[in-house]
Amino acid sequence: MCLMAIFIDEDMKEIEQVISRYLGEKDTDYAIMINGEWGCGKTYYVRHNLSNCINSIPYQIKHGDTKKYSAVYVSLYGLSNIEELPYLLAKSVLPFLDGKLASSIRGFAGGFANYFGIEKENFKEFSKLFEIRQDKVLIFDDLERINFEKVHIKEVLGAINQYVEVGRLKAIVISDESKIDAYDDFKNFKEKTIRYTLKFHRPLSESFDDIVSEKENGDYLAFLKEQKELILKVFQLGRCKNLRTLISVIDTFRELFIKVKEEKYASDILKDLLISLLVYSIEYKNGEKKEDLEKLKELTSYLGWLSNREDERNRIEYIDKLWDKYNDINYDYHYYPVINEYVVNGYLDENEIDSLVSELGTKYGKQEETPEGELFKKICNWRLIEDEDFLVTIKETIVAVEAAKYSIEELTELYYQFLKFEYYEIEEFKFDSALDETFRKSAEIVMKANGFDLYIETRLFHFTSNIYGEALLERYKEYINYIGEINRGLRKDRDQNIIAEFMDCFRKGDTGKMDKFFSGLNCKYLFENLDPHAVSEVLFVSKVSTIEGFRGGIYDRYPDELINNQLSQQEMNFIKGLYGDISVFLDNQHPKKMSSVWYQMMLQKLKRILGQCGEN
Repeated sequence: MCLMAIFIDEDMKEIEQVISRYLGEKDTDYAIMINGEWGCGKTYYVRHNLSNCINSIPYQIKHGDTKKYSAVYVSLYGLSNIEELPYLLAKSVLPFLDGKLASSIRGFAGGFANYFGIEKENFKEFSKLFEIRQDKVLIFDDLERINFEKVHIKEVLGAINQYVEVGRLKAIVISDESKIDAYDDFKNFKEKTIRYTLKFHRPLSESFDDIVSEKENGDYLAFLKEQKELILKVFQLGRCKNLRTLISVIDTFRELFIKVKEEKYASDILKDLLISLLVYSIEYKNGEKKEDLEKLKELTSYLGWLSNREDERNRIEYIDKLWDKYNDINYDYHYYPVINEYVVNGYLDENEIDSLVSELGTKYGKQEETPEGELFKKICNWRLIEDEDFLVTIKETIVAVEAAKYSIEELTELYYQFLKFEYYEIEEFKFDSALDETFRKSAEIVMKANGFDLYIETRLFHFTSNIYGEALLERYKEYINYIGEINRGLRKDRDQNIIAEFMDCFRKGDTGKMDKFFSGLNCKYLFENLDPHAVSEVLFVSKVSTIEGFRGGIYDRYPDELINNQLSQQEMNFIKGLYGDISVFLDNQHPKKMSSVWYQMMLQKLKRILGQCGEN
């Protein structure tokens, strides 16, 4: 069988033309392959577009009658035994296939172990059993994802060859050849089965409208269409062509849209959150390590492109790559841990996202409605300030700082920009010790008024280049450390209050108040700071409702699918301590009371948590 390659770029009509001609041929003995990179949208196209095309093409029956072809889709993902292939086809042809018939099919399929061992008559009878008739078009997807440790590529291609050469069925194979080219003799075995290889390449821009229109409706659909240009731009900057990542972003952002759409300044807030989610999703799906992804918090203020030091230019780090990729939107991106956790784990901390949305609403409201907001915007875009306005803008901004009109994030941004003014010697501006003290006092007033902020350090801006010199860099670090010390002190006070308040309602059996502690931001810190022995003492004298309320809190904080070895050491210590106390308590209870069931269930959960974290 002669192997030919057809390279088709972007125009899906050409693929459909080749497939239509293939299906129009009366007697064929070959398959066709559609080849493209992982995540480029091959499967989506085949299942949503090509299948419709196939189902519209007539098949000639006897006496001049016709009927339509129908596609039979099978994924080869994880295939480890060639004998499973007929069963997979049968399930696709007969989705109602019951266990008894499935068992007989599995037994009958034994001859596939050696694909040259199936005789024509056996194959014909086998095809009849599955109702795989000539009007069926077999689509084998994910060829590159078979289990290569247990089944050889030649076995799979050989089995497909039996369908097309012996059974005279039409077959289309979907694959990313780059993932299997390295396997021995792949090209030789492919040549015996595949005649044409069609190159699939469809830009995300061409798939976007189809995907969002099929998946969404109403105001979210309108929002996605409105943000189409931005979404595609970020994907282009991130050098991501993966359709699965695009679909994941659309699915993930839906909940954020629903939560924010009725807020004042919803348009600005949603754009802010969308850019954050887009960039983090692209980098995370690209397989970057968690410690590298944390570099994203430096992206907004990274100025490596200005450095002219030889050693700086020659050292290409991840942050340099990020800056290079996202240079057009660096100032629009913000690093939000609550968004990042949502992308990775699917867990959206309701309290924290509500707090973030409120904070962003205040920020955009201030920028739009207040004098200090207007000043802040001018300082952030200081290159556009006219010469005669510079000193006036600086003086008015300092007055607003003295009056504690700015959030910590805004104060650190202003501090950051003021250092630049000194570096560039604009109007002989000096960031002296008196002005530094003004910023510190303002920060202290604002922080004490707002209390501990969990993500304050991740939201602060950082110098990541020596372009401004060690002296200015050191001053900025000192300011950040000063803020950090205040925040840590506030956290200590807050944690003590949280523990005291929780233990009070726990002892009283007030499950309603307990639930509030178990939801959102405080939950993690609750389990990091609780004394397991103090908790055990209360549990062992509590009513069933209180025991179950506490067990429910553990389930809320540690759902089985979201642990992923990400527990802090403080949490692990609490879980180990509680596990030990409950184990001893149950061992000493003779006979076991009805309430022991709740303790046993809690113990099982704690054991699963420890097991998932690699603890015995």
